[in-house]
Amino acid sequence: PPAWLFWADKTVAKEIQGTNEDKHRVWFEIDGNENEVDAYAAEIEKSIRLLNMKLENEDSALSDFSYVEQKKDEFWIVEEFKLSFLKMRDFSTFVDGVLRSFNCKGGLFGQISDGKISLFIKSADESLVKEIMVLTKQYVRKIGGSTSGKYDRIKGIYENEVLKSLELAIIKQTDPNQIFNR
Repeated sequence: PPAWLFWADKTVAKEIQGTNEDKHRVWFEIDGNENEVDAYAAEIEKSIRLLNMKLENEDSALSDFSYVEQKKDEFWIVEEFKLSFLKMRDFSTFVDGVLRSFNCKGGLFGQISDGKISLFIKSADESLVKEIMVLTKQYVRKIGGSTSGKYDRIKGIYENEVLKSLELAIIKQTDPNQIFNR
């Protein structure tokens, strides 16, 4: 099994790679002693051939895309949706439909093997992003998933005021100069 695996759909892969290629991307790392790694690599190569996929660059690392949160014409949601691996396809189909209904470009990315996935929305329109988030969170809960709640906290949206007070107290105590939390 990979030590880590990161997936990006076509839209997000284009943004990360800075290319016009319409391809999903999967980055992964395998770990172990030399014999284990060689055996894992052989199995992965076999799977790639069976799935008619292409191994692009064996030694490439995941691009650093921490800069995306600074872009003003896009919204990269740092919140993770946690879902059963078996629900990922349904979630992806739902998100595609929502983005199309809002005539909005976006996509999904994350650690799909761990059931953690995030949403990219190419829009600076806060009200549009908020509507998409409400629908997405409702759907995630409907299919038995959960959200990290980070989007709500960043935007000052709290469904439970007790949690808001508790979180703000913890932040004030652990990060009084608001270096890590704004």
